[in-house]
This record gives sequence, C-alpha cells and structure tokens, in this order.
Amino acid sequence: METTTEHKCPSCGAPLHFDPNSQLLVCDYCGNKFTIAQVEAAEADQSAEAKEAAETQEAKPSEIAFDWGDYKANLSGEKLEGTKIFECKSCGASIETDATTMALTCPYCHNNTVLNEVATGGLKPNKIIPFKFTKDKLPGILRSFYWQKKLLPRNFFTANKVGEPIGVYVPFWLFDTKLSGNAVFSAKKTRSYTKGDYRYHETKHYDVNRSGSLSFKQVPVDASKKMDNELMDSLEPFNYSELVDFDNRYLAGYCADRFDRSPDEELPRAKDRMTRTAEKHFSKTISGYSDVKIKNCNYTTENPSVIYAMVPAYIFECNYEGKKYQYAVNGQTGKIVGELPIDKKKAKFWYWFMFLMTGGLTAFIMLLLQIIF
Repeated sequence: METTTEHKCPSCGAPLHFDPNSQLLVCDYCGNKFTIAQVEAAEADQSAEAKEAAETQEAKPSEIAFDWGDYKANLSGEKLEGTKIFECKSCGASIETDATTMALTCPYCHNNTVLNEVATGGLKPNKIIPFKFTKDKLPGILRSFYWQKKLLPRNFFTANKVGEPIGVYVPFWLFDTKLSGNAVFSAKKTRSYTKGDYRYHETKHYDVNRSGSLSFKQVPVDASKKMDNELMDSLEPFNYSELVDFDNRYLAGYCADRFDRSPDEELPRAKDRMTRTAEKHFSKTISGYSDVKIKNCNYTTENPSVIYAMVPAYIFECNYEGKKYQYAVNGQTGKIVGELPIDKKKAKFWYWFMFLMTGGLTAFIMLLLQIIF
C-alpha cells in the first residue's frame, strides 16, 4: 500500500491547501494561514514516535532530490505501467491511481493527499514554481481570450459549458549545456545591369559557413506523456527566476504527476530547440546576401546537466455542440492556449471582405498611378 502525507492545520488538525494569492498554507476549516516554514516547524514538533518515523522517512530514497547520474546508474530501466493503491489517512478509503500520480484530492472526503513515493526509486523534484493565482481568476482570463477571437460562433458565449478546472503541477526537465558545432547556409547575391540593348539579371549562389558555440540555461521540456507537447510549449514562457526548492506542501490542494519521460529520452528534443535558436543566431550574422536558408548543421552538446522541476498549469474543457475543446492556463503568468470553434459563415465573410479590400486598394493605386503618369 502506497504511503501518503497529509498536511494538517497546527491549530485544528483540518486539511491545509496552498493559496497562490498569499503564498501561504490555508486551513480549510478554521481559516488560519501559515507559512511553509511554520507548518514545517509544527510538523517537526510532533511526538517522539512521529519524529522517529519522519527521520526514517528522511533516510528513504523518497527524500532524495533528483540526480541525473544516480538515475542513469540505478533507475534507467524502471517501468511505470499500471496503477498503485494508497489509503487516505482521513477517511481510510483505498484509492487506485496512475503510477505517476504525485498528489491528488481524495474523491471520498476531498482531503488533499501527497503520495510519499512520488517516483519509482524515490526521486523527488529539485525545484518548483508555485501557483500564482487561484482558479476563480480563470473566468476573466477565459472571457478575455474569447473576446479576441472574431470568428467564434455567435451563440458560443451562451451555449458552451465550461468544465471544472484542475490545478496541475506538470513535471519538466530544465537542461543546461553548451551547444557547439557548425552550420551551412545557402544564400544568393543578385544584380541587374544593362549591356547594349539588353538588360541582364544575374544570380550567384553561395554556401556560407558559420561555426561557434552557445551556452544555454534552463531549456524546458515537459516530462509527462499525459501532457501534449505542443500544448505545453504554447504555455511558455515560465519565469524560472521564481523557482524555489521543492517542498511537497506546495502540492496541497493540487494534482501532480511525476515524470514518465526520462531526461535521456527528452535531451534530443531539448537539443532540437537549442539548434533552432543557434540557427537563428548564426543567420543574423550573415549580411550582404538574400534568401538565406539553413542547408545543414552539425551540433554537439557539451556536459549537459538537468534539474527536475514542477510548473503550474490549470487544465479544463469546454463542451460546445457535442465537441470538447481542451484549454490550458499558465498558472504563473495567466497565459491561455487552446482550440476554439470557428463560425464558417463568419470566416467566409472575413475572407471575402479582406479580399475585396485588398483588391479595391490595389485598383485604387493603379488608377491613381494612371492619373499621375
């Protein structure tokens, strides 16, 4: 049976949850608020038996922060298929959940529960970005998102049904490394000149070589198979200067999953992101040419390192005319991404409107030129 941790109010013993607005742990019953340090101190002042159990737990791998080298040596062959079972300390219910679940709310008593064995082998995250706002801000964020979209169906605002948002801490790998290598760009130089009765257009083709190295810090790649890569990429950027040391008390009241994509699996994806950045950087150093395009490149990463971090996101769905649309909101910045339905009649109207406006403007310019010349 999976062991769990439930953070209780030092005053009344009721469940605590992390409040993004105050950055404090708040009691669901008596309303008292506590800092992370205050709750940590209160939990440390428990009975001698509880202290002994806590010290034993500290010696377990579940209290060992993620280390890439240790992971490669001991856990690279781990398997996370299936589910696990834990017992809620408040109501005694046995709950089955995915093997990657790190924190959740008990569906029976609604108590906030953190699973101690947050990862096979007991590896906990190094850093976390706490939520910065509560989900009651989401309707306003969603309304602003809607109003910016001109092609929404007219009845979308009244007919769509918004599902309950879920606050989720998403596992991320943040890579540091130096990217070194070279790139070859194709480029052109063109000129026109007149010779005798003829006008010539000359185009010369070149291969332009660039080489060098760039240092990268905290290149993010999501580490969860459950989360769509494009969706999480669209939620960026996160402000990683606000990373704090991981403490499972930040998870109280939220869901969280551990990683199920290893850093070895995700390093190539991080390298692709760095390579695209390097190509843009090197292409900006090329001047005097036209139509500059990447032809081929060869880069290697030097001494890559990684930290295991948790970042905040709200996930929810809207149901409109029988179709579900998924949305995600950056729990730090409030940025929202997701798909929206399109009114085909509106889309056709705007297409022809822009076509006629563009065509009309062109005709006006041609007429003006004829009058002038």
